Amino acid sequence: MVEDLIGGVSAKLLSEFEHPIYADEAVPQGLLEPCFFISFIEAAVSPLIGMRSRLRVPLDIAYFPSVSGSYAEMWGIGMRLLSLLQVVEMSDGSFVRGRNLSFEISDGILHVYVLYVLHLISVEESDIMEEQSYINGVQQKGL
Repeated sequence: MVEDLIGGVSAKLLSEFEHPIYADEAVPQGLLEPCFFISFIEAAVSPLIGMRSRLRVPLDIAYFPSVSGSYAEMWGIGMRLLSLLQVVEMSDGSFVRGRNLSFEISDGILHVYVLYVLHLISVEESDIMEEQSYINGVQQKGL
């Protein structure tokens, strides 16, 4: 589910930018700048009524600029990402709305924070009926 969301965010970024996108757990050595790096912060699951639950997935989309410390470039990219990441399409065709979008520039890197909320339905595995017996006939009471 989270991989599907990260794939949707990557597709959204590729539709707007031609920069490389990394979505691994660690920043690779020798990455090509400018580029994006999508990192998963932490997930939180909240149970709802019945078999439903809510999965909160905050993401950090880091942008490494072509020129280190180029605040004008990072500010422009940050403003574009705030509108671009509002709605992301998942692989099944459903859409997820981004919440709490914000960005900051720290240590020469742009960080865009977005929260996606996914609604899940748990499916319980039930035992398949192996055998059933049925007695057919008419019960007779005294004649």
